Amino acid sequence: SDVVISTIKYHQISTTMRDGTITLPTNHEVIGISRHQETKNDNEYIDDAVALTRAKNELWPLLGSIAKVLI
Repeated sequence: SDVVISTIKYHQISTTMRDGTITLPTNHEVIGISRHQETKNDNEYIDDAVALTRAKNELWPLLGSIAKVLI
């Protein structure tokens, strides 16, 4: 089954960190963090992709928690 995502936003937290925030239609949010050691390694496209993947990995524990409340 597919999970409906309302929004995906990216933020530059520091010179070496970015986050990707997924918001669901229920207003629940999950966050994935991407970081690298040096600013010269900064690549917005790659960092956003890593942050999004990590945020997606956090969806299933969240959905499991919501299901426990509903059951």
